[in-house]
Amino acid sequence: MQTKKVFYKLAIFTVSVIVLMFFLVDKKNIENEDFSAYEYLITYHNSRNALDWWGEYAGVLPCADCEGIDTRITLNRDETFFLFWQYLSKSDSVFNYSGTFVWNESGSAIILGADNFPQHFQVGEGRLFLLDKDGKRIKGALEDKYILTKID
Repeated sequence: MQTKKVFYKLAIFTVSVIVLMFFLVDKKNIENEDFSAYEYLITYHNSRNALDWWGEYAGVLPCADCEGIDTRITLNRDETFFLFWQYLSKSDSVFNYSGTFVWNESGSAIILGADNFPQHFQVGEGRLFLLDKDGKRIKGALEDKYILTKID
């Protein structure tokens, strides 16, 4: 019983010290050569290097004149992609594109270079968010419909 009390006191003390250090340490004083810890985090911790972004994503995107666009995207580690589109209830036609993609400067989004019709996606944990032509998240009542979910 005495050992448990000592353990709990030690655990509380350790957590208290960590919390205190967190509040007392100024992000400007933590320097790693030219970068503070904060600058390092926002510069190097991004979707490109912190997430398992490669794999297959699927979903049905909104369509103005059909039931939706069945969409599947496979992203490969070598920065190539395969894109499958089918307009539901409109046509049996299937559109397949493949090519390479590039990351934006911050490493948070990709641009699929499909036949002069680039598609922008923000890369999230297990999801791709279709972006508008300016690379911004789509807002409004249908914003939750512009998400593809990782299936593998």
